[in-house]
Amino acid sequence: MPYNIGLVGCGNWSKIVTKEIEKHINFNLKSIVCRKSNNNISKNINIFNSINEMLDNKDLDCIYIAALPETNLEVIKLSNFKKIPLILEKPLSNTYKSSLEIKKIYKANKSIILPNLSNVFSSSFNEIKKFVNLNKNKIKRVLINEGSFGQFRNKINPIWDWGFHSISLIHNLFPEDKLFESNFKEIRKNNFYGNGIVAKFNFNINKKINVRISTENLFKNKSRVLKIILDNGKHLKCDLINHKVYLDDNLIYKNSETPLNSLLTKFNELIEQNDHNYCYSLIDSSCKTVKILEKYYNC
Repeated sequence: MPYNIGLVGCGNWSKIVTKEIEKHINFNLKSIVCRKSNNNISKNINIFNSINEMLDNKDLDCIYIAALPETNLEVIKLSNFKKIPLILEKPLSNTYKSSLEIKKIYKANKSIILPNLSNVFSSSFNEIKKFVNLNKNKIKRVLINEGSFGQFRNKINPIWDWGFHSISLIHNLFPEDKLFESNFKEIRKNNFYGNGIVAKFNFNINKKINVRISTENLFKNKSRVLKIILDNGKHLKCDLINHKVYLDDNLIYKNSETPLNSLLTKFNELIEQNDHNYCYSLIDSSCKTVKILEKYYNC
């Protein structure tokens, strides 16, 4: 039997999440918390005005939180009284302080809180991870170039939309290593739609591997490309949007599975096995990423 899942949030991203849940064989979208009228929600789905109302629904097995980051801590506090498994959209929270509090709740309650770090759940992530593990002592540089057109939102800086993914990806590729910040540069390009930003981060890993991340919300087409360069010139390139991996420009892997589908499959596996330990590294890397971004931008 599929698990009955509730969704908190009904914005643009929630519409995408809804479609992925409805396609997944292990989940049945049972209810949505939505404070505004929405005619696109199926009549078979219960609509609630608050998380408290939804939690009173005895048929609920798990929750997907896709609301504003500043509400995440409150929702987690309410949900953890029932120790109900959660998927939590990035960022973990809007401040480092509240992110650490979420981490504290997770450790104390030993419940499943799975952050959606879409790069980590990309079908190509395991191929990147294998390459890193095999060549770690030979890696000279890691480059990430990413962006899209938008989003242009007043409440959330676009770098929290895009930069969060790439910085957390580095933390998860090199979980045991120290990430040192060496340089940051911002270029503002305000346009008709609002806040256009190009942000360039420079890091180094253990003062040996140079990491450069360029993220922006002014690309014509959505793109996220990672390149790992070895000291002998060999390189691995990964198109994280189209799930293709190249070794020295030769295609070695491709997959059409969406990161959200992979996320839901992993979530189902964790619930089945009652495995809360898996989430720790993802929550920890999310906290570290929030700490970095908070230095430069308010969420």
